[in-house]
Amino acid sequence: MYLIMRKFTKSLLTLALLVLAVGGANATKLYATYGSPAGEGSWNAGTNTYSWTKSYSNLMPIFTFSNGELANYTSIKFSTTSYTDVYRLYFHGPNKEIAFYSAGDKTIVFAEREEFKGVDLSTVTGISFGGASGSGSIIISNKPYLEKPMSLTWNDDGTADIDLSDLTASDGFTFNDQTGELTGTGSSGVLSVNFPAGGVDLSSLTGFSVTYTGDNLFGGFKIGINETTKKDFYSNPTGRNDLAQYMTAGEVGDPSAITLWKWWNNSTAGTMTISSIKLKANVISANPGGMNPIGSLSKKYYEGGEWKTGSVSTSYGTGIETAMGDGAAKQDEYVDIAAYKELRLYVSSGDPRLFLVKASSFVPTEEGYILTKDGVKQNGQWNGIQDTDHKLVKNGDYYYITVADIKAACGGEAKLIGVKAEYGQTINISKIVVMEDSEYDYLLSGSGSFSSSVITALADANATCYDATGVTGSGVDFTSVANPNALFVAGSGVLANTKNVIVSGTCANLVLEDGHPFKAPADFTATSASYTTTINTTAKAGTLCLPFAATIPGEVTAWTLTYTSGDKATAAPVATTIPANTPVLLNGSGSKTFSGSGAVSASATNVSGALTGVFAAATVPVNSYVLQYQDPKVGFFKVTGDKTINSFRAYLTAETPAPGLSIIFPEDSDVTGISEIEKMKNADNVTIFDLQGRKVAQPQKGLYIVNGKKVIFK
Repeated sequence: MYLIMRKFTKSLLTLALLVLAVGGANATKLYATYGSPAGEGSWNAGTNTYSWTKSYSNLMPIFTFSNGELANYTSIKFSTTSYTDVYRLYFHGPNKEIAFYSAGDKTIVFAEREEFKGVDLSTVTGISFGGASGSGSIIISNKPYLEKPMSLTWNDDGTADIDLSDLTASDGFTFNDQTGELTGTGSSGVLSVNFPAGGVDLSSLTGFSVTYTGDNLFGGFKIGINETTKKDFYSNPTGRNDLAQYMTAGEVGDPSAITLWKWWNNSTAGTMTISSIKLKANVISANPGGMNPIGSLSKKYYEGGEWKTGSVSTSYGTGIETAMGDGAAKQDEYVDIAAYKELRLYVSSGDPRLFLVKASSFVPTEEGYILTKDGVKQNGQWNGIQDTDHKLVKNGDYYYITVADIKAACGGEAKLIGVKAEYGQTINISKIVVMEDSEYDYLLSGSGSFSSSVITALADANATCYDATGVTGSGVDFTSVANPNALFVAGSGVLANTKNVIVSGTCANLVLEDGHPFKAPADFTATSASYTTTINTTAKAGTLCLPFAATIPGEVTAWTLTYTSGDKATAAPVATTIPANTPVLLNGSGSKTFSGSGAVSASATNVSGALTGVFAAATVPVNSYVLQYQDPKVGFFKVTGDKTINSFRAYLTAETPAPGLSIIFPEDSDVTGISEIEKMKNADNVTIFDLQGRKVAQPQKGLYIVNGKKVIFK
């Protein structure tokens, strides 16, 4: 029988959101890695001694940076026990150096050093030790490390790592934060987490686990905001799953500002080697990519002449992981995924081979198509696809292939039979997921703290819409979004955001800002809407296109434009309200706010007369016209190359080869500062210079000299 795929309801969709693990905690310390000395320098690893014989002709690298990593750190620390002459610490890139004239502990706080005032630390490409005199040596007793305030990064699976470098031992404990070895004398001892002074937000914490070998030295632990306001736990010090009740009840103080977490000794002497400390919390995660997982295909496998359930593990010779129905294998047992965007296979190990029905046959046990990660043709009764452009691609914990690639490789069809392991391998498949197109840039789900994927999603300045219907709880604050015009679709009362939230098709307060993109994922109604822009005070003119019907503010007039003929465009006044999605020419000056309400369309063309409006920065088509100011006149000039206009602006199209269009206003028009444009004789003869006298081929926004006259390009 055919297995029919059905789209799930929105509530089920959000439950099926993929959570892709990314990143981990930001460790407090980054230890040096000693490189090979250059020039007249040498390193003795046995005695930790660096020696040199010529000044400035020796360097020993201790850090190398490729992506501006030093900007994340606040200081560098190291210790020397002896030295025979002056040595230096070199910071490559900005070429800064610090000389040292004594042994002992050294702490360099970058913000406090004159050498780094005004220096962008992200430009530092490396740090090295070097001699400052003819010859000398230093003994580096403690390996140098960079340090920054401790912070937590929640992964999409709700875990966050306490890095070993975020721990400090005291009293009867000693701790090596590079190996994880904790030693106790048996009398006392404390191992503390180095939380920053402002604390960390653990209000979503549900539990934790300590992975270790050797002796368990922990007799208990405490969590709180200080030694007075805290909760002591006398059992399960290496792992608890019931912390949420103490956090939400406030038994630890304010759970959003935890500064105290300590383990204490259980009066046992010994050694405990800690390999990891993981916190577990409820988190909100984001699924990027503009695609929506519609659900997992059921997992079955074929063995002994019938389809069975129960096992998700398959090796090459033992069966095919499938999405079939139960019962004996039949000719038509496949899933047609042609209507979807992408197929994802979540596997814990091994490489999968994708089996699909061949277009000319429906016999899954005799012939069909095989797609592999390498696109390698397979021998035997299956007709493999020898096409490396259409193959399974590894991305983290899943393999994916677009349905378009499946169709291209499989005769225009996409009929999935199942999955099998590669030769000599065993795979475990946790999910087989099909994806469909979504109008949203990100789909958010879950509750609690922000995972790293949400932080990344909110920092995307180009993202215009977030589906937050999968977020639960109340008062969730997404106001840190990089694009202030981004829309959030959510349930009632879930978000703390006071603007740009759509609930049940209505946005109570739509607020749009100039210079940022906007896009409606679906039609909705704005109860209140506003947009603020600044009309050029010299030109006294601008273009505008808004997604809502807006009242024209005082001291501003608005005009629609129609192409007349030749080099003329005719303006018609807009009375009091600019209709939604209607591009207009504005006459006015200074900062103006356009307010309104009503329907917002997801499919508007934004075309009216000769004007076309845009809601995001866009490249204007060649041979169209953009508004420009040329002292003392303003008008529309022809675009002959790449030209970008800002969001909520408009450009003009016409059937004329003229380099510029004059604007014809009605005789009784109240127009200030806009007059007929001076026509250019030939666009090819236009010469443009910047204010420094340099010839410019493609001017951007700003003031230029065009054929001897000052011109403002908008």
